[in-house]
Amino acid sequence: MAGDADAKQSAILPDELPYNPAHSEPELPAMTLRRLRLLFALVAPLLLAHKVAAATTVLFDPGLHIGASAQGWVQACTPLFACNPFGLTGAGLLDLNTTVGANANSTQGGYFSELPSPNGAARHPGVPVLDRTTGFRLEFALHVISESHDLNRDDNGDLKLDRAGFSIIALSQDLFGIELAFFANRVWAYADATPTPGNAFTQAEFAAFDSRAGLLDYALTISGNAYALRQGGDLLLSGALRKYAPSGRNALIDPYDNPSFLFFGDDTRAAQTHAQLGRIAIAPVPLPASIALLVPPLLLLRRRH
Repeated sequence: MAGDADAKQSAILPDELPYNPAHSEPELPAMTLRRLRLLFALVAPLLLAHKVAAATTVLFDPGLHIGASAQGWVQACTPLFACNPFGLTGAGLLDLNTTVGANANSTQGGYFSELPSPNGAARHPGVPVLDRTTGFRLEFALHVISESHDLNRDDNGDLKLDRAGFSIIALSQDLFGIELAFFANRVWAYADATPTPGNAFTQAEFAAFDSRAGLLDYALTISGNAYALRQGGDLLLSGALRKYAPSGRNALIDPYDNPSFLFFGDDTRAAQTHAQLGRIAIAPVPLPASIALLVPPLLLLRRRH
């Protein structure tokens, strides 16, 4: 029937109509296009950097049941020829014990991503460039079985003790980073010489925490000018990054002037520890949601214009 035909004709959807140039999508104003292109130019390097660092790199895998040196780490201790604090458990964990010996406090040792020296040497092949601008996350499993320290090492008179038996160091490519120390019942950050030179390598921000609770998973995120330490997803400690160089140490043994540097262990003669380490890895910092939401429209804009 004619009426039915007219009804069907009027029910045609807009996208079924023949193409009409007059109905084509309007062009964006030139000013808007320029602003969007500028935004893309600013965001594109972040997207590229995130893509380059998109994979997690495992630096120590206990499942391989081989030691740290066989997995790329420099395993070193002092006094030379009179120390042997290193072991490997049946589960493949690294076992560091600087509590043994007639004068245990004189023993220092740990796992270095490269030899502390002016130019670095024997670098772990898996450690990438650690860029705080794009950000990175250091993941590690740690059990501090025991820890003790010199009860007289309050170097700046603030009633906080300033040496710990177990520490980790994570430095960005530009030498900004953080050294975190573990007591049995506290985790804390070492201060640098800014703004008070006398506070260098003293205890700064801290949090009460039982580091002896077992083999725990930690994540240390370094991004921009700040760090954040989490355990099992819970925030433990956060603060500003430090720059410890120049540290005043002999350049041949100074780790703080080594770009993209990592360390796990006992780096002081004023404390001692027995600790075990599991998986260690470097992961990218997730792309901020605000930037991620810009990706589809910006890529579309790039294709169309």
